[in-house]
Amino acid sequence: MSPKYTHAIVARISEALLESGPFDVKLAKHQHEQYCTLLREIGLDVIELPPDDLLPEGVFVENSAVICNGVALIGRSDNAKRRHEAASMAIILKKELDIPIIEIDDPHARLDGGDVLFTGREFFIGISGCTNEEGARAVAMAYPEYPVTPIRTDHIRSRKRRNMQEQAGRVGLLHLVKMVTHWLKSME
Repeated sequence: MSPKYTHAIVARISEALLESGPFDVKLAKHQHEQYCTLLREIGLDVIELPPDDLLPEGVFVENSAVICNGVALIGRSDNAKRRHEAASMAIILKKELDIPIIEIDDPHARLDGGDVLFTGREFFIGISGCTNEEGARAVAMAYPEYPVTPIRTDHIRSRKRRNMQEQAGRVGLLHLVKMVTHWLKSME
């Protein structure tokens, strides 16, 4: 049975996004508006967070938490700004949506939601610069009813990075989910 989605949490684009790389902020804002419109058109209740100039990557809300079966596992980063994003997301999930929150206890664990791929039957966790084995274990502990398979992605990224740099000069494959999406599109 497919999960029923009722809400989407998005963050408006901040001018500070430019700190993360060369972006066309005006175009990104326009695309973001279209994205929110589409989410509403398919019947989702959209919670829009204001832009936060202190959090340049705050627009990537999916990195902050993993939500499955109505329970949120809050991500954990070694980047102070990303930790602040995760803490803010925990408050929103709890207060706005009344979703139970699980915080990762292991101080060495790193978990980024962009490295988590859920098939509906199991989790695949990309082990990367943003997520480590301890982070994958946190997913397994939070959702014991599902198998969790860690996948090393650093070597994939390195090879893909070289190829993409030769072709496009910029790499966009930071997380497992993005790598899988890119791979699927290349199969079309």
